[in-house]
Amino acid sequence: MEKKEISIYWLLDKIITKKHTDSELNYIFQQAEAMHKEEIMKSYYDGEADGRHNQYKGREQYYNETYGGQE
Repeated sequence: MEKKEISIYWLLDKIITKKHTDSELNYIFQQAEAMHKEEIMKSYYDGEADGRHNQYKGREQYYNETYGGQE
């Protein structure tokens, strides 16, 4: 199985390696947020696959209600 880079480590690598403009930083943070959201939703899916009961209708609803997703 291929290991994926964890969003927080990806973010730290991006912001530590060089100086960025405000717009570049904004873009980097948006990418990190999207990566983190995918990590959370994958964890939710993996929990469902393990047979754990969950009260939510889907990963997107779980993410939005738990982390205040704006999409």
